[in-house]
Amino acid sequence: LVRCNGRHQFPMPAPRRAVGSNSNAGGSRRAPVAESGGGRSSFDEELDLMVLEYLGHVGYDRAVEQLKAQLKERREGRRPAWRPVGREMQEHVKAKMLKALDAGRRDEVITLWHNFVPPLMRRTDTAAKKIEFYLHIFFAVYAVHPANPRPNPAALSESMSSFRSYLENDGAALAVTPEFLAYYAMPYVPEIQRHPSFKDLFTIEWALALKSRLVDFLSVTPQFAAEPRLLSICRSYRRIESNGTSAKEGSTAAAVHEPHPVEAAANELEALRERLVASELRASEARQEAAAAQAAMQRGSLEAVQLAADVVIEATKAGAFEAHVMSLFERRLSGAREKLGLRPPGSAPPGAMHAALADGHGAVSARGHGAEDQLGQSMALMAALDYDAVKQALQQQAPDAAVVLQALRWRLTKATRRQRKAALAQFIQNDLLHTNVLASVLDPRLTARAPELREQALRLLNLFASEAAGRTYLLSKPEVVPQLCTLLRLEPTDNVARQNTLGALQKLSLRRSPQNAMIAADVIEWLVGALADIDQLCLYSIEYGAALLMNLSLRTAGKAKCADPSLDILPVLSQLMESDSLQVRTYVNGTLYSILVRSSLKEHAAEIGLPDSLRALIEHSDDTLARQINYILEQLESPPADDGAASDDEDDDAEEDAEDEGDVDDDEARERP
Repeated sequence: LVRCNGRHQFPMPAPRRAVGSNSNAGGSRRAPVAESGGGRSSFDEELDLMVLEYLGHVGYDRAVEQLKAQLKERREGRRPAWRPVGREMQEHVKAKMLKALDAGRRDEVITLWHNFVPPLMRRTDTAAKKIEFYLHIFFAVYAVHPANPRPNPAALSESMSSFRSYLENDGAALAVTPEFLAYYAMPYVPEIQRHPSFKDLFTIEWALALKSRLVDFLSVTPQFAAEPRLLSICRSYRRIESNGTSAKEGSTAAAVHEPHPVEAAANELEALRERLVASELRASEARQEAAAAQAAMQRGSLEAVQLAADVVIEATKAGAFEAHVMSLFERRLSGAREKLGLRPPGSAPPGAMHAALADGHGAVSARGHGAEDQLGQSMALMAALDYDAVKQALQQQAPDAAVVLQALRWRLTKATRRQRKAALAQFIQNDLLHTNVLASVLDPRLTARAPELREQALRLLNLFASEAAGRTYLLSKPEVVPQLCTLLRLEPTDNVARQNTLGALQKLSLRRSPQNAMIAADVIEWLVGALADIDQLCLYSIEYGAALLMNLSLRTAGKAKCADPSLDILPVLSQLMESDSLQVRTYVNGTLYSILVRSSLKEHAAEIGLPDSLRALIEHSDDTLARQINYILEQLESPPADDGAASDDEDDDAEEDAEDEGDVDDDEARERP
């Protein structure tokens, strides 16, 4: 008999006494019969003292005091409530638990679970741990679950808070289990019922499967609502001890205890039952693993078939296949999807691929809704973020802030173009790079002891600047460009941080207002000084530095800076014209064409023999570069235009929105070749 915790009492079934025995058999058991009127049995007292001895031995002092107080109450005649056990009680508790589960009464179900499933089993048995975890998931979402006849979205926050508390305590042990890893993000997902990763939880079928799994577990678990293991151990020990004493007093032949045939059959039946339970649990786990493997195989097959379709489309657009060959490929791909059962919902019907190519829309029409569905599946793998917590961690420079920034950057670099745009839109919508966040991760004084934090922040900012939407977002913060200009000067070497700073400035220089800020911050002077010693620069820095110099030289103020005699820009540009990089030579030609409208620079170019060098360079250039050099020579021969008024008539937002400027994956900026 086990004492109940007092929160749930159950009616005591009528005992059925076994012939010739002081214990109850077949039905629920009650407290042992006292050896003397009104007194307690010596077995109970011995067991109480053993428990008291153990608690004192391991240092559970408060528990010792509580147990002593309750033992005193019992000696005074105040008996606590006792929990009945046995087959009848198992059915009663199971029915009560299922009824509470259907009604969404979390506290009642969890209390019954804790009272009648032994703690040792809940801690060590894999099936018990999984069922308990799924029960907590069910009650976490019950407020908005279709199984709830009275949905209450307002209660979702409280239930998620309880679920988070469970994850941080009893549920923490399952954090290493791949099956449950995704559920640890549930308390932080907004509008979880709409999130694709958890959509299966919000179905009647999932709730019924959980209920069926709970019924199966309770039905085949002999420890459920059974006598505590400690009582069984002590009773068995006393029986063995008694048998040993009798053997010593009797003959040697009598020492061998032969169990009664009925007892032997019962023991064998119990052993078979335990083996059956273990087999069923192993079979259940095997089915789950097989289902997971099948789902992974289907995803991989779908991606392979989709990739094959994309390759065929691109090859056909390039003229590699005739129309009849294209139709053959299309039929084979369609057949492969059907045989594998991989045709995604909303995918294009047979013939859509050929029709898409015929109407001239190519990849856009050919992908159809199937590509969008595939995108949704891929984006579903990205767990939703608690942006407030992320920004708080960055603003406070948490120990893992650099790792957080790296993970955010990987959401942009390790994704398709559409996924990257979707992730960037989420970043912008949630104002990821808030003013306070930028101040914390970019300020040289605040990040003096955490240079890796500033480096990761600059990498992410460079990626933001690679998209038109990202540039608009960054330029909405007036402090960004001055901060980058300051960091550009502070970095003493051509490291990754400075390379990403330079890349971000070049991409932002496509617009007029940041150009003004960079010119005012003497970025042109810094660029000329850095490009004068290209042996200390990687190719990434040379290309982006030359591109930034060309963008700034288009402005009247930029031309004025370049014409400063102390800058001596023409020898630097002349040296860069011999670069092996076609991009660098193109940017240098654009800069020369822009600044050689100034009379002082025309005169200086003639003094250093720049026209002769350009004419000699034409002989070793391709048609494109030769045409650019001829434009420069024509500029040198034309009258000077020192006012430069035309250069300030550009559109404030003149940039190409169709393609991104700069690389999205910043592998080039990691180290020098």
